[in-house]
Amino acid sequence: MENYGATIKQIRIGKGMTQKEVCMGIISQGNYSKFESGENPDIKVTILQALLLRLNLPMDEFFYIHNGYKNHEKIAIQRALYESLYNDPEMLEGHLQRAKHYLQHEPNDQDMQIFAQMIKGLIVLAKTGDFEQTCKLVEPIWEKLSKRNELLVSDIYILNNILFVFPLETAMDILQFLLRQIERYGNYRQVKRIYYSLVLNASLLQIRAQQFSEGTALLDTVLPNLQQQRLYAHLAVGYIRKGICLHNLSKDGTAWIEKGKHILLAVELNKMWNTLEEEIKKYTN
Repeated sequence: MENYGATIKQIRIGKGMTQKEVCMGIISQGNYSKFESGENPDIKVTILQALLLRLNLPMDEFFYIHNGYKNHEKIAIQRALYESLYNDPEMLEGHLQRAKHYLQHEPNDQDMQIFAQMIKGLIVLAKTGDFEQTCKLVEPIWEKLSKRNELLVSDIYILNNILFVFPLETAMDILQFLLRQIERYGNYRQVKRIYYSLVLNASLLQIRAQQFSEGTALLDTVLPNLQQQRLYAHLAVGYIRKGICLHNLSKDGTAWIEKGKHILLAVELNKMWNTLEEEIKKYTN
């Protein structure tokens, strides 16, 4: 195991705790002292987890501190993409170059290989709008991940980001597969946001299938939560897609579309609005 003792010591001192207070009932003070000093770096993972629980420190925050208050490069590359817009080819090219650079040093990292392939597909879609060509690029990702019995959160993110480029029947299969995987995570903090994104993607699938009543009902299950949690970009997308559904049900959806537009422009997500404006034109004419 990597030597995490120095980081534990730094956190312990920062909290004003003694070695005894941290290790009591978990590991002998002598072995704990050796762990902090680096003499005994190879403690069990269960012991490390117990120490972090005693320090009231989540595992991901511990690794963030251990890595010099920054994410590991692999995580940083992934999060940078997930926090950006997927319809900007120049930005996507930048993410792809970071992924390729990482793979030069870690050529056998299958997860990053899949991640890079996803970005290539998103670039093609952003540049051409060609769903069929994009689907051909990302189809191997689905073929590989569908064979796994259990997905990690990073896998779920990837499939969620590409499911809408597949033919409707395949996309719905992917959606159901992801929903089953998400159930395992319960209230894990990252998964709620993924679930909301899945619902928004599912609403677009239903719009494409002209299932407008189903789309409206689905969106209504999450819109109050998005508003309560102030997930404004998600909320705006939900409002706009509800407006599209209502329009196609011969009801007035203009107010919902306008609410979504105002939110996006207020938080300066102009490029996202431009993309959704094209969606509105496509599905309301």
